[in-house]
Amino acid sequence: MDASALMLPAVATAFAACLVALAVCDLRTYTIPNGLCAAFVWLFIVAVPFARSDLSLVSHLCSFLIVLAVGFLAFRFGLFGGGDIKSWAAIALWYDLGSLSTQVFYVTLLGGTMGLVLVTLRRAAASGYVQHHLALARMPRLFRAGEPVPYGVAIAAGTAISVGDIDLFRLFPL
Repeated sequence: MDASALMLPAVATAFAACLVALAVCDLRTYTIPNGLCAAFVWLFIVAVPFARSDLSLVSHLCSFLIVLAVGFLAFRFGLFGGGDIKSWAAIALWYDLGSLSTQVFYVTLLGGTMGLVLVTLRRAAASGYVQHHLALARMPRLFRAGEPVPYGVAIAAGTAISVGDIDLFRLFPL
């Protein structure tokens, strides 16, 4: 068995583990470690030499730059946190321009849905009835009004749903 046959399962497993870590870190601490963002980039760099030659690195770099540029604007206007933008851009590197829209669609759909659900739950948690029966200090941070939305969860879930569109996984010579 050659290195290429072993590389795809190893990279796919590490990629999946990084997605889980992204969601868990953002959900628990509202932060995404820079090392996790770097892991997505390094995994890409490690995987590229094992892909077939028809991989378009320019397309992948454009996906990264588009998400990063739009993310900087969103960050500037307070719509996303810096960790969300860095992690989303690092993950966008895995998508070529043709498949990036699918990933963005799922991330946006799940992020919007999560935001609406959290607004509803946070309003319910702020009601007098809940406040009377549960001290604010015991309320999980996720359900407190004014807290940010842990968008890393939507980024990880949207990526997991659209992972089949990552051409790099299809271009491994198996």
